[in-house]
Amino acid sequence: MRDLASGIIYVVKSGYISRAVILDVTERLAIRTPRYWLAPAILAVAAWLDGDKERYVESIKTALALDHSKTALFMTLLLRDHARNEDMREWIGSYLAALEPANLPTDFAVVIEAVAGRTLGVDSSPQLVRRMRGWYENAASSRDAEDEEIGQWQRYLMGLAPAGDHAEAFPTLARSAPEWELLRKRHEAGTVIEAADQYFRGRFEEGAEVPADLDEKISLLLKSLAEDPDPAEDQILQRIRHAEAVIETQDQAAAERRVAAEEADRSRALNILSLVTRAAFPAGRRRPPSMTELLAIVMSQRFISAAAEKVQDGHQRPASVEIRIGKRQGSFSCATDDETTPEALRRQADDLAEQFAGEIDAQATEQRSKLLRQARMRMIVGSVISGALVVIALVTGPVTSPLAILSLGLLIAVLGYAALDRFVLLEGRIQSIADHVRREKSEIKSTLTAASEELATLFSQEQRSRDLLPELQAYLLGLTAEDAHRAIRFTAPPQGRMLPGPDDTDTPDDADPAETRDDGLARGFPEWTPWPPRRARQLPGPIAPPI
Repeated sequence: MRDLASGIIYVVKSGYISRAVILDVTERLAIRTPRYWLAPAILAVAAWLDGDKERYVESIKTALALDHSKTALFMTLLLRDHARNEDMREWIGSYLAALEPANLPTDFAVVIEAVAGRTLGVDSSPQLVRRMRGWYENAASSRDAEDEEIGQWQRYLMGLAPAGDHAEAFPTLARSAPEWELLRKRHEAGTVIEAADQYFRGRFEEGAEVPADLDEKISLLLKSLAEDPDPAEDQILQRIRHAEAVIETQDQAAAERRVAAEEADRSRALNILSLVTRAAFPAGRRRPPSMTELLAIVMSQRFISAAAEKVQDGHQRPASVEIRIGKRQGSFSCATDDETTPEALRRQADDLAEQFAGEIDAQATEQRSKLLRQARMRMIVGSVISGALVVIALVTGPVTSPLAILSLGLLIAVLGYAALDRFVLLEGRIQSIADHVRREKSEIKSTLTAASEELATLFSQEQRSRDLLPELQAYLLGLTAEDAHRAIRFTAPPQGRMLPGPDDTDTPDDADPAETRDDGLARGFPEWTPWPPRRARQLPGPIAPPI
């Protein structure tokens, strides 16, 4: 059914397939999809081609009842292909009359594309442009609506943040700074500003491809109009969008943020503001931009600018960044720009290293003093024990007695251990303390140096994004519709058609005159126009066509 919708205009125009076949195929498809607007809409076209006015009126009423906006737009595009401009404006009026700017159908984006690509004529239907501009200006004057759109743009912009784990880029701060989460969010916001500047400039530099061939544009628009997924299809498309986001970002968390923002946008009531916002930041941004997207960016420029500023100012810079290294802690002062230059941060790192070194030396001196006191105490105890053993040896009898020999042996052991502890083991302990002091000082020095370099990188990037923000805002607010139109790149027309036009020599002698007219109308289309139902009474009778 969707393929038939996108190809019916060319098929009928070419005359390659007879009207009877089209009517038969359409009736069969209508039986298979009775509640889908496209079936009775195409059936109405087929009835029109066959000159069956009653069936046309019945079918078009059914289609409009199922989906007024899509049916009216379908008929608009159908008539545009055959230069029936006045009739096309009648259908545009019918389409617009049924719209509510606070609850627009999703196919309204197709209308914007048609206007932007000049598919609905060079003037692109002034009534449509005026109506759309009036809706947008009225909606933008509401503070609540403005806040909602700015919030949505904040989520969109955050989706532009480069993928990757910031903790891997700043391992020292992630490990040692309690304020790391705040620093990470500020850094992410800064990268968003740079990414947004590249993104929006890049979309206009890349330009929008618009088919130069009118038939091709009509076919693409009709196909887009017909592709309205049912709930089962929408679930499949959600999974596809998630998979595409994972492939594009190479990061599960970034993909989930992007998909969450897009799904939140799809679930909103579609007003003129949200519709323009959605068109300005479509899913699948790896594809070239459309004219709708570029125009929507122009219309959303004020919201994007405000959202970028909110992203930049969303997290205040900390006055200081604490660094914890084991049981030691110090802080880098970051209150002013002068304190966040690479040179200033390096000096702060050196000062902290010197401060920590003094603390380490004081602790080492205290440990050495404690060891010396303990060694002296052990020496005194050893001397007392040795004296007691000498007395025991003298009192108990001859030196050769077993008890005297045992006492003298113990005396020698005690004196030997005391000497070993004082002159060998103590020196080893003191040397171990000295080695630990050197290692700790080196580790603290390298950690503080790394922290200062990572902070310098963070604050340098922050300064770049802060300087870039006014340039981005000036660029966005300076965009006009002319910039969007200048970005059009018309593609070359196709080399040939799959279905060739009919050869006059093959036309049978009894061919229907309506199919072989030479009055400037497209081949196979009746003179009478398929008006909207409210003008159905003006349809010609079964005998005389309208004058």
